[in-house]
Amino acid sequence: MNTSKYYLLIPTLFTIVITCIAFFAKDADLASVFYMLFWGWLFYTAPFGIWLVFIHWAKPSALVQHSGYVACVLSLIVISSFWLLPPDPSGLPLQWSMYWPLSAILIAAFGVSVYIFERIRGT
Repeated sequence: MNTSKYYLLIPTLFTIVITCIAFFAKDADLASVFYMLFWGWLFYTAPFGIWLVFIHWAKPSALVQHSGYVACVLSLIVISSFWLLPPDPSGLPLQWSMYWPLSAILIAAFGVSVYIFERIRGT
């Protein structure tokens, strides 16, 4: 559980940074800031939360737990880099629709790979 708290800080800090950027760039009001904070946090944290529920249910090894969280972080970095680095001229951030599926794919790939590696290695 200790490790999970630290990994959950990543989407939380990301939400705060994105909300601050939106607030200063778009001159948003206080209600929209709270809206962005709440729904943004839920959106960015969902893959981390699902992985947290899974590790409490399945009790995998620490290495498998870390691999799932690393997959979530990598997914967040990849999708946000498509959104933040080359600005989207349309204003429709469609790449965010790939965030959850990419997280699921990476979690499955990383988690299963590490699990198989541990079984082969015999740890």
